[in-house]
Amino acid sequence: MTRRASGPTGRALHLLQEIIALEGRPFDPAAYSRKNGIPVANLYRYLTALLESGMLVRPTRAEYLPHPAFLGSLSWCTGHGVLKSVIRPHLEKLVKKLPAALHFGIMEADMITYLVKAAPADVDLFTMEDMQLEAYCSGIGKVLLSALPRRDIEAYLASGPFPSLTPYTITDPARILKEIEKTGQRGYGIDNREAHEGLVCLAVPVISPKGTVIGAISAASMSLDLLGSERTGALDHLQTTAKAIGSVF
Repeated sequence: MTRRASGPTGRALHLLQEIIALEGRPFDPAAYSRKNGIPVANLYRYLTALLESGMLVRPTRAEYLPHPAFLGSLSWCTGHGVLKSVIRPHLEKLVKKLPAALHFGIMEADMITYLVKAAPADVDLFTMEDMQLEAYCSGIGKVLLSALPRRDIEAYLASGPFPSLTPYTITDPARILKEIEKTGQRGYGIDNREAHEGLVCLAVPVISPKGTVIGAISAASMSLDLLGSERTGALDHLQTTAKAIGSVF
C-alpha cells in the first residue's frame, strides 16, 4: 500500500492513483467525494489540474482515464525494476564484507524469482537474475513461505508433489511445514544442499517499517562453513543489510 499524502498535491496524487486502479472502469466523483471527505468543488479542481498537466484524459463528460503518454513515461518503472534499483547497491556493498553469492528474491506464483544477484569474481554459481527456483527447498523460499498466513501455507503444501532435487531435499509436506515453522520462529531460513547438491544458503526477510515483507536476501556458498562456524557473522551482515533495505519502503 502507498502512503496517503496530505495537502492539495497529496490529495491530487491519491486521486490519480485511485483512477489508475479502476483499470478503465467509470470514475464516480460524487462517490469519491463522500468516501474521502473532499468537497466536490475541490475534487474538480484536482481533476482539472491532472487534465491540464497531461496525466489524465477525459473521453466523455463523466469519464476520466490515465493519459497514454503519462503511462508511457512510466513504462520503465516496473515493480521489478524499482526493486532492482533499490537493492542492487546494498548487495554490491555487502559482497565486499561477505564473500558469498548474494541474492534478493520475491515469491511469484509459488516460485521464488531472483531479482538481484551479487557475487565475488571467484564465486561461480548456477543462479542468475530473473531465474526461478522452487520455494520449498530454498532459503529465501522458506523465509517467504513463513511470512504467509497459515491458510496460504496450507494451500501451498496441498499443491504438491514436491520433487526431490538432491538427496537432501525435503519433500514430505509435513516435514516442509515443520521447516517453514522453524524458519518463522528463528527469523532466518536455511537451505542445506536441498536445491543443489553441495550448495548451502542462509536467508533473512526484508521487512518495511510497517511490517510488510518486501522479499528476502540470502547468502549462498559451496562451503558448509556458512551453516557452521560462519553462520553468526553471515547472519549479522544479512540482517543489517535487510534492515537498511527495508527502511526504504
